[in-house]
Amino acid sequence: MYTGSRAFCFLMALAATGSEVASATTVLPEQYRVEAKLISLPVAATEIPTGTFAGIFADKFVAQLAERPKADILSFPRVETVDSIPSHVGLTQQMALPDGKSRETGINFDVVPRKKGTDFGFGISISNVRFQGFQDRTATKPLFHTGHVTTTIPVSAQLPAGYYCFNVPVPQKLATTYDADGRRMASVADANERQLLFVKITRG
Repeated sequence: MYTGSRAFCFLMALAATGSEVASATTVLPEQYRVEAKLISLPVAATEIPTGTFAGIFADKFVAQLAERPKADILSFPRVETVDSIPSHVGLTQQMALPDGKSRETGINFDVVPRKKGTDFGFGISISNVRFQGFQDRTATKPLFHTGHVTTTIPVSAQLPAGYYCFNVPVPQKLATTYDADGRRMASVADANERQLLFVKITRG
């Protein structure tokens, strides 16, 4: 009887210790806000460098850039996320084609948490699918362009440094394209167009 009581007390103590350890290792996920601005404007309208990564710019500069007369904000996706769950924003629509098929056009924005050792950041991916017209008058060969950027932004981006800026590839200007009725159409791409992706991460 005495031995049994000691064993019972030992098991109870072990259970209590295990419970304490489990509660001590519970870590709530960190919450973050990831916001992006995809802006289109003429090359001559900005001094931002070319190349995939264009640098880091202050909030005030980005706001002033978006307000310029020739600037066009293509999208402004923003997600509330945590350090363990991917997030997705889709600003798209299905475009019907003459052959009865369809193609998704528009903007997809994905945010994926990435951890490597003690380093932590977010994988950022944005794609902008644009219809450019048809290659032929019979409207059997549609032309689409996908401007795509994939990168990883460290959590240090939440510091008051501002927005990380990336150049998004734009469609090449085509000499001749046609609409679904076989009529010539103007190219949707401006030879002097630039698309800039600004991304900012804040804890919250």
